[in-house]
Amino acid sequence: MLRFSAIAVALMLAGHGYAAKPFPYAPFQKGVDAPAASVTRATGRFDAADGRLLALYRPDFQASATSTAGQLLEFVDAFQAQLRLPVTAGHALQLNSVRDFGPFTVFRMQQVYRDLAVYGSELVVSVDKQGRVVFVQAAIDDVFTPARSATVDAAAALEAAATYLRAEGIDHLQQQEMWWMTDNEAKRVWRVFGEPDGNGREWELLVDAASGTVVRAEDKTLNFDGSGRVFNPDPLSSAQATYGSAGYVDGNDANTPELQAQLATVPIRDLTLTSGVYPLSGPYAVCVDWDTPAGTCPTSADGNFFYTRDDDNFEAVNVYFHIDAYMRYINQTLGIALTPRQYVGGVQFDPRGFQGQDNSSFSTATGRLRFGEGGVDDAEDADVVIHELGHGIHDWITNGGLSQTQGLSEGVGDYVAASYSRSFNHWPTNAAPYFWMFDWDGHNPFWPGRITNYHLNVTYQTLPSGLHTPGQYWASCNLLNYNSIGRQASDRAFLLGLAMTGATTNQQDAAQAVLNAAATAGFSPTQLQTMHANFTAGTSDPGNRRCSYVLTLPVGPIVFQDGFE
Repeated sequence: MLRFSAIAVALMLAGHGYAAKPFPYAPFQKGVDAPAASVTRATGRFDAADGRLLALYRPDFQASATSTAGQLLEFVDAFQAQLRLPVTAGHALQLNSVRDFGPFTVFRMQQVYRDLAVYGSELVVSVDKQGRVVFVQAAIDDVFTPARSATVDAAAALEAAATYLRAEGIDHLQQQEMWWMTDNEAKRVWRVFGEPDGNGREWELLVDAASGTVVRAEDKTLNFDGSGRVFNPDPLSSAQATYGSAGYVDGNDANTPELQAQLATVPIRDLTLTSGVYPLSGPYAVCVDWDTPAGTCPTSADGNFFYTRDDDNFEAVNVYFHIDAYMRYINQTLGIALTPRQYVGGVQFDPRGFQGQDNSSFSTATGRLRFGEGGVDDAEDADVVIHELGHGIHDWITNGGLSQTQGLSEGVGDYVAASYSRSFNHWPTNAAPYFWMFDWDGHNPFWPGRITNYHLNVTYQTLPSGLHTPGQYWASCNLLNYNSIGRQASDRAFLLGLAMTGATTNQQDAAQAVLNAAATAGFSPTQLQTMHANFTAGTSDPGNRRCSYVLTLPVGPIVFQDGFE
């Protein structure tokens, strides 16, 4: 019988988040295997080779215990065989976090062996207020043949990692001794995570604790592009113009009468007087000059930040406003308590960073956003701003369990950005730009941008590989819900479902989680049926106008069978 170790909050695995213009993988990447084949059934998703449980869609389980530990122990004992939980001495599950999302609570557990965490192994269990398990995400290793003892210490492992990456040092360092399963053998490794030479790229390396050899290296940078008085959300949308029209060109940040006309005067909320001036710092957004170039966070003597786009300070105001607006929307309108996990306070961002390169990123190591320059500067387009924030939302709502399987996090960023931009109702639904991502920053000579009707091109079953391309499918499918049940209902289901997921979640799992979360949160049968049809009816719908996940429709208030209502 598997028992829990003492409850402790542990450091979660980190990643990074980039957006629009993806970097090619560096030649240093090694040992990164494709996800194992899986089989999807009505009850969940299972490993194709050994049948172990990867995701449970219809748990059909209710705990009798009233305590958190008791409920989890009951579930673990009942599903030990399906989860393939090891029963030999030294194995345990460590409860790392408990997050209450209102209608349900999410418990995140780390697999440990001989007091060391097992790399990539976790158990995420979502339980409603009646003690019913409503969704499970699992990644458990059950075969352990411990390798030889460790002889390499932390300092030597760090040096080996830096040498491998041809770096003098690694900034924002996270380091942890762990077990790593490979070829049915448990190797002791050092996990080294951070930015080599602070270059804006985040790497995760596993260094063999016996030999000092780097056995796995992965670029964990999540990708995207970009870009008071602000563009709301961008000058082309508010003007219903296209790039290249008279006055609507970047022109190396030049102002024009046409662009000037699209500036909107908006509230810059909750500023605090500091040393006689008002910085761009509030409860939901904070401008921090943390990356080069320097000098990117303006202050104001009277709280007014009035700039045109030819002034570098404009970008800081634009980012502050849109991050502040969206975080208020999540916390106040949707009623989902969400803040960065890496620090206390508002979302920290650098509006002109990334060493001046034409790209932008979210860092799970620091919890900060940075926006690059070139073409249309990223911070000028709310799609870029909210996409990058979307990576942060994904990281924070899963307590570090962000997944990029099938481009999931890229799709998360695209969905929240598109949902935000559509809420302004600038474009009619029959206009091509209605389905564009990065209206101002992309779809121009600088880069082609992305789309949010990608489900018209492919099915889930024919989804291509990569990050950004398949991510478009996840965004597009959820935006069908946006149009069917409205923004707030769609966004609430999307975020609550995302909260149930983990680091190994694919699009299929996430879609089922969205449905299960909506059912648990009390969505009507009509809403659930509509969402289910949007997610699944694509293969039979003329023109493939819906998506083609294979999902179980929650019946009644939740997914449970008779006896658990």
